[in-house]
Amino acid sequence: MGLERADVVALYERYLTLCNEHRFDQLGAFVDERVSGSGSVDGLAAYIERVKAVGVGFPDYHWELQGLIVEANTIAARLIGRGTHTGVFHGIAPTGREMRMAKAWSGVQRRSPITTKYLGWGARSL
Repeated sequence: MGLERADVVALYERYLTLCNEHRFDQLGAFVDERVSGSGSVDGLAAYIERVKAVGVGFPDYHWELQGLIVEANTIAARLIGRGTHTGVFHGIAPTGREMRMAKAWSGVQRRSPITTKYLGWGARSL
């Protein structure tokens, strides 16, 4: 039996709060070990490393939820991410520029952890 819509929304909001507080090591409570689709290497450890890289390159990075759709066990979110590039990100030296990026995200919920995550991210935006 799946989660109710309100439970899925609350779960995603708690996940996003952890992201915005840059408490990336705690994302395992929300993201499945088998997470796939957000990079060239699948799995929770690789996923957390990718998100940590954002926090290193953009220490003030913040994700703002613009909209959330929940249908059965699938969720889709529209986010605006923004931060200042003051650290190295994917080998790119800090530019000091503020970055703002619209992101589309979708995931599949299986009971509670996110098992699939698709997102758009491009270092070329710097």
